[in-house]
Amino acid sequence: MIGLDEKNLSFFIHELRSPISTLLGIIEEVKSQLDPDIQVIKSIEKIEDVASYMLSLSNNYLEISKNESACIVSNERPFHFRDIINYVVSVFNFQFSLKNIEFTKKINYLDLVVNGDCIKIKQILINLLSNSFKYTPNYGKVSLECESKSISEDEVEFKIIVEDNGIGMSKEFLKKVFDLYACERNEVVPKGTGLGLFIIHNNIESLNGTIKIDSKVNHGTKIGIKFPLKIHKEKYNFSRKRILIVDDCTITKSIIANYLESTGAKIEFASCGEEGLEKFINSRPNYYQVILLDNNLGKLEGEIVAKRIRSQKRNDAKKVKIIGISASSYEKDINRCLNAGMDNYLIKPLNKYNLLNVISN
Repeated sequence: MIGLDEKNLSFFIHELRSPISTLLGIIEEVKSQLDPDIQVIKSIEKIEDVASYMLSLSNNYLEISKNESACIVSNERPFHFRDIINYVVSVFNFQFSLKNIEFTKKINYLDLVVNGDCIKIKQILINLLSNSFKYTPNYGKVSLECESKSISEDEVEFKIIVEDNGIGMSKEFLKKVFDLYACERNEVVPKGTGLGLFIIHNNIESLNGTIKIDSKVNHGTKIGIKFPLKIHKEKYNFSRKRILIVDDCTITKSIIANYLESTGAKIEFASCGEEGLEKFINSRPNYYQVILLDNNLGKLEGEIVAKRIRSQKRNDAKKVKIIGISASSYEKDINRCLNAGMDNYLIKPLNKYNLLNVISN
C-alpha cells in the first residue's frame, strides 16, 4: 500500500479497538448506575455515540489497508435519517465552539425511516465537517444544509451542502482531490492524512450518489452531495408475540420496551439470569416466543441461561427465539453465546430497526 505500512496500520487499528470496546463497556456500566432522568445521562450517551463511531471507523481503515478501493463493508439496514443528522450536529456544535466558529444549520424535515448504510452516511458527514473544522480559521463560518425530496413512490433523494469560509483549495489540487493521500501543501494548518475526501468520494459512489466541489484559495469551500435511499415501509406486528427482556440495566429495559411499544408485543421483564430462567421454566409451553437476553448478568450469565433453557425437556425449549444483547463486540464472546444456543447476537447500543428485523425474521 503506497505511503503506508499495511502491517503496522492493521496492528495499530486492532490495538485501538480493544480500549474503545472497553470504554463502551464502562459507559454502559456507568449508565446502569445513574438515574435515567438526570441530565448527565444525555452527555454520557453522546460519549457512547462517539465511541461507537470510532469503533466502526476502525473497521473502515482496516478495509482500506486491505484494499485501496474499499471503504467499508456494506451494512444496510433501516435507520432514522434524523438520528444521523442529530448525532453529527451535536458532535460538531461542541467542536466548532472550540475555535469560535459560527456553525449554522438549515435542516428541512427529515423525519424518515430509510434503508441504507448509515455508517457510510455518518462517515461522509463527519469527514465533510471535519475538513471544514480543520481548514476554517478561528471565528470563521461553517454552514450545513440538509433536505430531502421524493423521486419515486419508494425512494427519496437527500441533498447535503457543507460550506465554509476557510483556506480553500487551488484549481490544480481540485483535479486530484479524491486521490488516496492527496494533500495540498499549506503553511497555515498541519498536513492532513489525505483520507477524508477519498473516503467521502468512495462512499458517495457506493451509494449511487454525486458530489460537487466549488473552492477558491482564501475564499472557502462549498461541497454538495446527493444520494438516493429506499424508504423503509415495513410495519412490525408482534401482537402474537410475548417477549421476555432479561437485563439488569433499567435503562436498557426501558429503551427496548420503547422500541417495541408500537408493535403490539406483550412484554415482560427479568432483572437477572436467575429470574429470567425461572420465568421460562415456570411458564406454560409456548408462552414466550422471544427472549432478549443480556449476556453480562453477573452470577448467572446470559450464555448459561441460554444453555439451561435449551436443555429443558419441553417442546418449546428448542423453538423459543433467544437473542443475545451485549456491549461486547469480541468475536469470542459472540461465538460463545451462539454456541450456547442463542439464535442471534446484537451489540449495544441497540438500533431500533435492526432489533425489530431480528425479532421478525
